[in-house]
Parts: sequence; C-alpha cells; structure tokens
Amino acid sequence: MSLYKTADGILETHVTWEDVELELQKRFFTEASFGEKKTARNISDQKGYMSKIALVNPDWQNIEPGKALPIQFAVKISSQLPFMAFSKVLKYTDENGYEDEKLKFMGKILREAHNREVEAYKLLEKFNHKDVPYTKVYATKPFLNESDLKGYIIMDFIPDVFTTSMSEPIPADDLIHTIRGVATFAALGHSLPDDDKKFALGAEFLEYYFNTFLEPASIESTLVNLKGAFLSFCEVSRVENLIEIYRQYIKIVSRFTRISELLGFKMIFNHGDLWQSNMLYKRGYDGKLKLKAIIDWQALSLLPPGFDMARLFIGSLSVEDRRQRASELLKVFHETFTNTLGEELFQFQEIRDSYYLHFPLMSLMVLPGMIPFLENHYLQKTVMKKMEAIMVDVMEVHDAEYCDRYIPQLFFGTTKTYVLRNGHATLNISGDADKYFTPTSSFGRQGIIASGDYGTMSALQDVSVDIGGLSNKSSVFRYYIQSADLVPGVELEIQRTQDGNRYTTRYDSSNLPYFNLIIGIMTLTIFGFFVLH
Repeated sequence: MSLYKTADGILETHVTWEDVELELQKRFFTEASFGEKKTARNISDQKGYMSKIALVNPDWQNIEPGKALPIQFAVKISSQLPFMAFSKVLKYTDENGYEDEKLKFMGKILREAHNREVEAYKLLEKFNHKDVPYTKVYATKPFLNESDLKGYIIMDFIPDVFTTSMSEPIPADDLIHTIRGVATFAALGHSLPDDDKKFALGAEFLEYYFNTFLEPASIESTLVNLKGAFLSFCEVSRVENLIEIYRQYIKIVSRFTRISELLGFKMIFNHGDLWQSNMLYKRGYDGKLKLKAIIDWQALSLLPPGFDMARLFIGSLSVEDRRQRASELLKVFHETFTNTLGEELFQFQEIRDSYYLHFPLMSLMVLPGMIPFLENHYLQKTVMKKMEAIMVDVMEVHDAEYCDRYIPQLFFGTTKTYVLRNGHATLNISGDADKYFTPTSSFGRQGIIASGDYGTMSALQDVSVDIGGLSNKSSVFRYYIQSADLVPGVELEIQRTQDGNRYTTRYDSSNLPYFNLIIGIMTLTIFGFFVLH
C-alpha cells in the first residue's frame, strides 16, 4: 500500500469514515454517529497536487439534546493521487509517469509537508489574529512515520466562495487584505522562540522545489513546454532568450539558499504557495472581494520578506496592477509587518530588493500553470497578454542595462558573483568628489562593480576598478568583505597604493580574507564571489 495508489477509503484514499467519525465525536464530546446517507464530494478540482479535499455531509444520527454539530465540514486528506494527475496536465513527465522509487521519495516529501501544515494551523489558532483569517480546525492527524498512510485535517467548510483561477486577476485593492494577513502572521511568528519555528522550511526552499520536488527531467520538460507555448504567439528570439535566462537561474538555484545570508536579508515566515486557489474570497454586495481565509500552509518557510509577494503579484495581479502598484503593495506589507512587530526589522528597500531578486524564479513557478488556459478560446487573449508581460519583465529584471538599480550583479561564466547589499554600495570619498560610482554609471546603477563580460558565457569574468581620492589630500577608505566563496582556482586580489607604494594581497580557498579591514588608497581587481561595502 502507498499514498500514490487508490484505496477503498474516502475519495479513494486510506482515510476511512470511521477515522473521521471518531475525530468528530472526540472534538464535540458526542456519541452521535454518521448516518447511512452520509456523502463525501471531491471539491479539490485540481487546485492543488498534494491532497484531496472532501466536502462531507455526515447525516448525523442520535444527536444529544442541545448539542450543535456541523452539518457540513471539509476533510483535507494528504495524497499523491492529485500529483499523478496534475503532473500529466502540466506535462512534468511522459505517458509512463514516474517510477516507483521517485513516487516513494515524493511520499516522504508529502508527509513532511502535511505535518508542516498541521504545525502551521497550531500557530494560526495560537495567534488567532483578526487580520489573519483561517479556516476553523476541528481535528488534525499528522503522519507518525514513513509508512503511515493517514494524514488529514478536518476543518470548517466555507460555502459560496468566489472561485478564480490563474487566468483571472484579483484587483489590487482586493489583494490588500491578503498582503496584510501574511505580513501580520510573519510578524507574529518572528517573535516566537527559534524552537517554535524549526518545523518550517528555510532558505533551501528553492532548492527543495527545483532540485528535489521536481527533478532535472521534469524541469527540462517544463522548459520545453513553456517554449512551445510562447512560440505560438511570441517572436522566436525573445522566447529563446527567456528560456536561456531560466536555464541560467536553474543552474544557480543553490546560490539562492545562501543569498539571504550574503546580502543580509532578514528571514521571516512566508506562506510559500500564495496564489488564487489558496485564498478563499466571497464577493460582497458592493462587488468587492472579501478575504475569508488563507489556506494550504504546507510550504511555510523562513525566507526573505519579498518572496511571497513575488509569487503573489505575478500570479494574481493584472499586468497593469503589477507594474503600476507593486511598490505601493510592498509598502503595505512593510508597514503592516513593522506595526505588528513594534519595530522596523528591515527597511522597505530590503523587501523591494528581495522581491525583484526572486522574480525570475517565481515566474517559472507560475507560468506552467497558465499554459492549459491557452486552449480556452475565451481566456486565450488574456492569458497571452499576461504571459508575454511576465516574459518582458523577467528579461528586464535580469538585464543590467534595464534594471532599476536594485538587483545584485550576477556574473555568468566560470564565476557567478553577487555584489552589494540592499541595492547599493556606499563609497565615502574625502570631500564629495565622486558622489556616484562612475565606472558603472553606464549600467544605470550606483555602486555596482560590473564585469565587462556581464551576461555572457565568457570564461573571462574579471573586473578592475580604481578608486582615487582628491589630489594633494590624504584619503582613507574603509571597506569590509562580508563573504568570500572562493572555490579552488578562484582568487580575490586587492591592490592598494599608499604614499606612492603599491601593496598586493591575494586570497584563495585556503587563505580567506578577514573582515572589517581599514586600508589606504587602493586599486581593486576582483575575481571570485564576494560582497563589497
């Protein structure tokens, strides 16, 4: 028996009517039982791929006088069956499907995700904050071990929700409640002891998703299908450029595990899977959407503050709202988080930087889910417009020439290098002789040391920058290297000139640099991976 094969329980899972009945009897202190007319209807509708959701009408019998029992409720059952179907829709695999070993491994991932969501709901109940709406939970059953086949959450059912898909945008104003909700949850979670947060995923989330949850073959299949979809309505050269950009980011996905440490991003709770199906709305009499619950907390992770917002804005906003109001909505998150926490943990620039830093990879998580809607005649034009806008914006975020000064520099080639923290470098020159860092002014950014071979696969990825003081005056430059990822064969060389004499210091994998050095006038020749302030 396994989680990826059908069983004779509710919705072909291993969870039985007796399991659910017993949980509800314990929860409500009742001896009432389910009747013969009980029903369980599948309301998952392929909105997720790690569970089946049953809408249960229990047909209660022998209810005690004065006892109030739910006439309907939902049972979320962790199962691999939806993933099997979902992977075929998105063409993650061929007609033969996945091998048993891969499916067994996926079972381990699913069990961990379910147990993570169980812990997340415990926090939601603990916080019980009015700005973080969630579904009332009646009972939870975590997986107890790797052979356990029963994991479920029994919760209140919210009727008459407004259903939407990735093809339909949510107005920016209606999304504000969701932004405040996840920001509030993140702030409340930040105040918890570290031991209470260790159940969540961490900075390895993107590696977990692209290298573990999928696999090289699935990623390649995704890229091939994306290319085919875009070629149906976009110019070949642009599509090939986009796919090449994605290939480059996938190659360096492991760097994102360390980038928060290197750039000093604060790690806070992120929902991890924030899109239309995981936000339950009702439409009010005024036509506006009212958020009733944020659901599916299986991917809860400690990540930079802009992570959730990148996924949310790409998938849920219209092209116009995302381009025109992204900064405004990021400020809503920042202000909500700061006010809830009672102090400013990070500046607005940090959420803005981390939003754009994760934008390309987040778009790669969103776009495959939009492809099936291209076959819908009524939605086709809307979906094409949204997909093309995402393609254009990914290219602009990726390209230094068009970037708006906040994305860390990335060298492609034998070295892959990020420089800067919080989007700029501060260079204190005696007097005010060099307000902007002129060697890279052509890139439209301040303070970025950029390779002349930026954006190419050239093996030569070095850069030399001179910083001089005012003539006939003594200048002192203070700098420190925050991190140096010097793999064997890569060197960091710093040359400095003082009192007419030149001094050279070299660092490599066996001789790493110290921090917080104060030196004189210098010439920098940079090879390797480091952050300069």
